[in-house]
Amino acid sequence: MVGASLSSSSAFQLVNTATTLSLLGGATIAGEILGGMLILTSPWFKNLSIKQILMVNLLVLLLLFLSFSWHQIAILAMLLFLSSLCIGMLNPKLGSLIFNQIDQNQLATVFGGMVTYFQLGEMLSKLLFSSLVILLTAETVSLIYGGLVLLAFLYLLISTKKD
Repeated sequence: MVGASLSSSSAFQLVNTATTLSLLGGATIAGEILGGMLILTSPWFKNLSIKQILMVNLLVLLLLFLSFSWHQIAILAMLLFLSSLCIGMLNPKLGSLIFNQIDQNQLATVFGGMVTYFQLGEMLSKLLFSSLVILLTAETVSLIYGGLVLLAFLYLLISTKKD
Protein backbone atom coordinates (compact mmCIF):
# COMPACT_ATOMS: atom_id res chain seq x y z
CA MET A 1 0.00 0.00 0.00
CA VAL A 2 2.85 2.34 0.80
CA GLY A 3 4.43 1.64 -2.60
CA ALA A 4 1.20 2.36 -4.42
CA SER A 5 0.68 5.59 -2.49
CA LEU A 6 4.28 6.71 -2.99
CA SER A 7 4.03 6.24 -6.73
CA SER A 8 0.68 8.01 -7.00
CA SER A 9 1.22 10.96 -4.65
CA SER A 10 4.27 13.02 -3.78
CA ALA A 11 2.44 14.28 -0.66
CA PHE A 12 2.99 10.84 0.85
CA GLN A 13 6.78 11.23 0.78
CA LEU A 14 9.19 12.49 3.40
CA VAL A 15 12.04 14.08 1.42
CA ASN A 16 11.96 11.31 -1.23
CA THR A 17 10.75 7.73 -1.75
CA ALA A 18 13.92 6.07 -0.44
CA THR A 19 13.91 8.16 2.74
CA THR A 20 10.24 7.40 3.34
CA LEU A 21 10.71 3.65 2.95
CA SER A 22 13.82 3.68 5.13
CA LEU A 23 12.05 5.67 7.84
CA LEU A 24 9.09 3.29 7.91
CA GLY A 25 11.37 0.23 8.04
CA GLY A 26 13.50 1.81 10.76
CA ALA A 27 10.41 2.72 12.80
CA THR A 28 9.24 -0.89 12.65
CA ILE A 29 12.57 -2.37 13.71
CA ALA A 30 13.17 0.21 16.46
CA GLY A 31 9.67 -0.33 17.86
CA GLU A 32 10.03 -4.10 18.03
CA ILE A 33 13.44 -3.92 19.70
CA LEU A 34 12.34 -1.29 22.22
CA GLY A 35 9.12 -3.19 22.97
CA GLY A 36 11.07 -6.37 23.67
CA MET A 37 13.44 -4.46 25.96
CA LEU A 38 10.67 -2.62 27.83
CA ILE A 39 8.67 -5.76 28.58
CA LEU A 40 11.76 -7.37 30.09
CA THR A 41 13.11 -4.41 32.05
CA SER A 42 10.24 -2.15 33.10
CA PRO A 43 7.96 -3.28 35.95
CA TRP A 44 5.08 -1.21 34.56
CA PHE A 45 5.22 -2.90 31.16
CA LYS A 46 5.71 -6.34 32.75
CA ASN A 47 2.37 -5.98 34.52
CA LEU A 48 0.42 -5.35 31.33
CA SER A 49 -1.69 -8.30 30.24
CA ILE A 50 -1.74 -9.74 26.73
CA LYS A 51 -5.29 -8.41 26.25
CA GLN A 52 -4.29 -4.91 27.32
CA ILE A 53 -1.34 -4.81 24.92
CA LEU A 54 -3.48 -6.27 22.14
CA MET A 55 -6.22 -3.68 22.69
CA VAL A 56 -3.70 -0.83 22.58
CA ASN A 57 -2.18 -2.31 19.41
CA LEU A 58 -5.59 -2.58 17.74
CA LEU A 59 -6.34 1.07 18.54
CA VAL A 60 -2.96 2.09 17.16
CA LEU A 61 -3.60 0.04 14.01
CA LEU A 62 -6.99 1.69 13.56
CA LEU A 63 -5.36 5.12 13.78
CA LEU A 64 -2.59 3.90 11.46
CA PHE A 65 -5.06 2.95 8.73
CA LEU A 66 -6.90 6.24 9.16
CA SER A 67 -3.66 8.21 8.89
CA PHE A 68 -2.83 6.20 5.79
CA SER A 69 -6.14 7.10 4.15
CA TRP A 70 -5.57 10.77 5.09
CA HIS A 71 -2.01 10.70 3.66
CA GLN A 72 -0.37 11.68 6.95
CA ILE A 73 2.98 9.97 6.50
CA ALA A 74 4.65 11.42 9.61
CA ILE A 75 1.77 10.26 11.81
CA LEU A 76 1.79 6.91 10.02
CA ALA A 77 5.50 6.45 10.83
CA MET A 78 4.89 7.26 14.50
CA LEU A 79 1.93 4.87 14.68
CA LEU A 80 3.91 2.17 12.90
CA PHE A 81 6.57 2.56 15.60
CA LEU A 82 3.93 2.28 18.36
CA SER A 83 2.35 -0.78 16.76
CA SER A 84 5.75 -2.43 16.47
CA LEU A 85 6.42 -1.51 20.09
CA CYS A 86 3.25 -3.41 21.06
CA ILE A 87 4.28 -6.37 18.92
CA GLY A 88 7.70 -6.36 20.57
CA MET A 89 5.97 -6.49 23.96
CA LEU A 90 3.55 -9.23 22.90
CA ASN A 91 6.12 -11.67 21.51
CA PRO A 92 7.83 -12.60 24.82
CA LYS A 93 4.49 -12.78 26.65
CA LEU A 94 2.96 -15.08 24.02
CA GLY A 95 6.09 -17.24 23.92
CA SER A 96 6.00 -17.56 27.69
CA LEU A 97 2.31 -18.45 27.63
CA ILE A 98 2.88 -21.16 25.04
CA PHE A 99 5.93 -22.62 26.79
CA ASN A 100 4.11 -22.76 30.13
CA GLN A 101 0.91 -24.34 28.75
CA ILE A 102 2.29 -27.06 26.48
CA ASP A 103 3.96 -30.28 27.56
CA GLN A 104 7.67 -30.33 26.75
CA ASN A 105 7.30 -33.54 24.68
CA GLN A 106 4.66 -31.93 22.45
CA LEU A 107 6.30 -28.52 22.12
CA ALA A 108 8.02 -29.17 18.77
CA THR A 109 4.85 -30.60 17.21
CA VAL A 110 2.68 -27.74 18.41
CA PHE A 111 5.21 -25.10 17.36
CA GLY A 112 5.55 -26.71 13.93
CA GLY A 113 1.79 -26.66 13.50
CA MET A 114 1.57 -23.06 14.66
CA VAL A 115 4.32 -21.90 12.30
CA THR A 116 2.64 -23.70 9.38
CA TYR A 117 -0.75 -22.20 10.29
CA PHE A 118 0.65 -18.67 10.60
CA GLN A 119 2.66 -18.89 7.38
CA LEU A 120 -0.41 -20.11 5.51
CA GLY A 121 -2.42 -17.24 6.97
CA GLU A 122 0.29 -14.77 6.02
CA MET A 123 0.39 -16.07 2.45
CA LEU A 124 -3.40 -15.93 2.07
CA SER A 125 -3.65 -12.46 3.61
CA LYS A 126 -0.92 -11.16 1.28
CA LEU A 127 -2.75 -12.66 -1.68
CA LEU A 128 -6.01 -11.01 -0.59
CA PHE A 129 -4.25 -7.73 0.12
CA SER A 130 -2.48 -7.73 -3.26
CA SER A 131 -5.77 -8.43 -5.02
CA LEU A 132 -7.49 -5.60 -3.17
CA VAL A 133 -4.69 -3.13 -3.98
CA ILE A 134 -5.00 -4.01 -7.68
CA LEU A 135 -8.79 -3.68 -7.69
CA LEU A 136 -9.28 -0.74 -5.31
CA THR A 137 -7.49 2.45 -4.34
CA ALA A 138 -5.04 2.36 -1.45
CA GLU A 139 -7.33 4.63 0.56
CA THR A 140 -10.26 2.24 0.14
CA VAL A 141 -8.12 -0.73 1.14
CA SER A 142 -6.91 1.11 4.24
CA LEU A 143 -10.51 1.89 5.23
CA ILE A 144 -11.49 -1.77 4.74
CA TYR A 145 -8.60 -2.94 6.90
CA GLY A 146 -9.39 -0.21 9.43
CA GLY A 147 -12.95 -1.55 9.62
CA LEU A 148 -11.65 -5.06 10.21
CA VAL A 149 -9.37 -3.79 12.98
CA LEU A 150 -12.33 -1.97 14.55
CA LEU A 151 -14.35 -5.20 14.51
CA ALA A 152 -11.47 -7.08 16.14
CA PHE A 153 -11.15 -4.37 18.80
CA LEU A 154 -14.89 -4.45 19.54
CA TYR A 155 -14.80 -8.25 19.79
CA LEU A 156 -11.89 -8.08 22.22
CA LEU A 157 -13.65 -5.36 24.22
CA ILE A 158 -16.86 -7.42 24.47
CA SER A 159 -14.98 -10.59 25.38
CA THR A 160 -13.02 -8.68 28.03
CA LYS A 161 -16.24 -7.44 29.67
CA LYS A 162 -17.48 -11.04 29.93
CA ASP A 163 -14.36 -12.08 31.90
